[in-house]
Amino acid sequence: PAGAEGDAVGAGMLRCAAVLPCPALESVRAMAFDPHTRYVALAGTDPQGRQQLRVLDISRVVTAGGNAVTVARQTSAGWDIDCLKFSPWEEQQLVTCGRENIRFWRLKDGHLPGCSLSLGSRVRCTHYTCIAFECTKAGRPYDAAKYELSKETGRHHMFVGNCRGQLLQIGYKDRTVQVVLDLHAEAITSVCATDGFVVNASI
Repeated sequence: PAGAEGDAVGAGMLRCAAVLPCPALESVRAMAFDPHTRYVALAGTDPQGRQQLRVLDISRVVTAGGNAVTVARQTSAGWDIDCLKFSPWEEQQLVTCGRENIRFWRLKDGHLPGCSLSLGSRVRCTHYTCIAFECTKAGRPYDAAKYELSKETGRHHMFVGNCRGQLLQIGYKDRTVQVVLDLHAEAITSVCATDGFVVNASI
């Protein structure tokens, strides 16, 4: 019967757990969960047109239906964010990219200090569009529980695409651009990575 089929479909549907109000943001351009689903990061613009990065603690929303709490924010007109990801190797660390920048951020004591990746001549008129971290075939990051920023750590790579159709391989530990691959004539719009392959999409 049609009713029974509708019930079966309905049982597997998503339901809204909470609505997170963001009155300080006029628009949201990117968002991401941390690996433990304790935080969600939002990037967007405020009513003054400034770029804003906010991190909300959603642990009470997930476990008890409580409210999300803003734990840190950063506002600036000097950088741009189109994509953001939490690091799978270090807690409370984020990576963002956008117009002429790739930045690393750290959530600490209610603040979000950040630093830019040195891109040299690759900065000018280049829009960075997407980010992926190297993971195993099961979708888990390499040695996430044992990760240490040491000289022996050599297999922690991240990949960033840009509007020129280039894919950058970046060493996460030393934060350097290791390889630049010219892959497409148009912008790379998405990228994902495993231990054996990196797949990207273009317009």
